[in-house]
Amino acid sequence: MTDFDTIYATDLVFKPECWKLCGDAHCCTFSRHKARFAVIGRGTPQELPLLPGEYDWLAATGRIASFAAHEIRRVEHLVDGRRLTIETMVVKDQGCVCAHGDRTAVCRLYPVFPVFSIEGRLTGIERLGIYDQLEDMAIATQGGTRICKIDTVPMDEMPKLLAITDAIARSPEALFSVIAYGLAHAHVRGRIDAMRAAKPEADPFRLFEMAFLRGALMDMDALNGELAALHDAFHQRYGFSLPAA
Repeated sequence: MTDFDTIYATDLVFKPECWKLCGDAHCCTFSRHKARFAVIGRGTPQELPLLPGEYDWLAATGRIASFAAHEIRRVEHLVDGRRLTIETMVVKDQGCVCAHGDRTAVCRLYPVFPVFSIEGRLTGIERLGIYDQLEDMAIATQGGTRICKIDTVPMDEMPKLLAITDAIARSPEALFSVIAYGLAHAHVRGRIDAMRAAKPEADPFRLFEMAFLRGALMDMDALNGELAALHDAFHQRYGFSLPAA
């Protein structure tokens, strides 16, 4: 079981009231990123990725009461005959979805995505969301600045970041989930990069949207191969196994 007590007791804030720096708590809705899509961004609800067991912990501790009306979406993905369940909280309301002290693990980390080795060592950080990564691609070719103004981890906040990442790393289930999430992001990034090589002048958001609508955003055979290899490595090291399908 993941140590959610530690994660939720850690008030990681990269800059005081950082949600004001972008003008509109951008990370709660990503409305300015979604506005760059022609189709898929319109009326899209917020969808917060959750660590395994996180929603049940929120419900058991009563914290869920501070969240706006929502539904839980559970998507099952087959990996080598086993079920990888991806759980997200879907909120239709715009704006912040909960009290500051109850924000989810992904919200506490944003805009940082921790990169782990299979042993649980923190080996680096990347930008967390795929929209943020598309934004970086667009800036590289079109210019401009990032909407989120957080670009570094202050030294006095580093112990908090390490407290959260350590709590994740000590749970094989949570660690697997985070590394698998990173594999999926890297896979999509690679696909978009290949499209940009063929059309260097194209807007990355438009390339993403077109690939999504065509069902070509992922090569599922290739991604499943990577996830299966990760699962085998986790089973050998931790005895961890996803449920059988």
